[in-house]
Amino acid sequence: MSKVLIADRDLINNVKFKTILAKERISSDEAETGVEVINQVSLRISAICENPRHEMYQLILLDYNMPKIAGSQVLQQISSLLERSGI
Repeated sequence: MSKVLIADRDLINNVKFKTILAKERISSDEAETGVEVINQVSLRISAICENPRHEMYQLILLDYNMPKIAGSQVLQQISSLLERSGI
């Protein structure tokens, strides 16, 4: 099953994305800050390591201007996490 992470500080955008994805029967998680995005990806990596039946997000819709950590920095950290985990 496809899983998408919606990472946008604008709650209205989050609702719009979630509605569109739900119509296509795609499940999603949400994050409002860059820190939350990194935490959600880290949790997903941990779940995969414990049980390979879990899957990584197929898509991350990432706001470039995330609070606390900018979108570009979030991407760098996610890339590093994935590289270290071997996923």
